[in-house]
Amino acid sequence: MKTLTTWQDFAGQTGAAVTTWNYNDAGVLVSKRYHDNKGPDYEYDRACPSNTSAMIPM
Repeated sequence: MKTLTTWQDFAGQTGAAVTTWNYNDAGVLVSKRYHDNKGPDYEYDRACPSNTSAMIPM
């Protein structure tokens, strides 16, 4: 999933807020952005095996 839209009033289709997840070319999550374009960036600890990488919000 790349985006998710939530609604304050779904029936009236008003108050939409889109959350976006951004991935690098390897498919690794690098940031999450809320409707106001704010949100965390992520870095990963390369010392961890790829299937257990520690996700660190920056």
